[in-house]
Amino acid sequence: MFYVFQTQIYSWRNSELQAVPQHPVPEFKFDWWIAEPFTSPPSLPIFAISSKAPKLDIYFTGTLVFDLYSAKFIDLLQRHDIKFETFPVMVRDKKTREILPIKYEALHLLEAYPVLDEDRSVINKEIFRIEKLILKEESQNLQRLMFRIKELPNIILIHQELKEKLDSLTITGYICYPVDGYVER
Repeated sequence: MFYVFQTQIYSWRNSELQAVPQHPVPEFKFDWWIAEPFTSPPSLPIFAISSKAPKLDIYFTGTLVFDLYSAKFIDLLQRHDIKFETFPVMVRDKKTREILPIKYEALHLLEAYPVLDEDRSVINKEIFRIEKLILKEESQNLQRLMFRIKELPNIILIHQELKEKLDSLTITGYICYPVDGYVER
């Protein structure tokens, strides 16, 4: 069984826990959604978080192309033969502007598979909203734990096995929706 994997914004003391890009704000590029390694490292901004808030394993950045991932999360992916590349980012305190001694990286997933059942899925192309997501029957036999849907590269799927590992390690900062009945929120 597969799940749609998304970052989740948490609240803490009446504010949102997210990594806010500082200057320069990253330009939206589809390259992050293509399952091909970058030929040169992308230019990434410094991000700001609250140093007093609980630290998440995955931070929503609002960039539309990548989020920030902890070493704990990245180590898990490496141990399970998921193909990706990462790029280190600097993180500073949003109030003091001091660089924080924590390690986060932008993750570029290098796996995408043509699993979308285009005949049975319902996608509103005018507003690009998924109203019903259906995978091809044969995709249930795919032995990959995390990948993008090739036809909808902004959607990341994870296998139930990986979801269970994330849950057991109490990885924070994400939410999963079962593919069956998934409607884009």
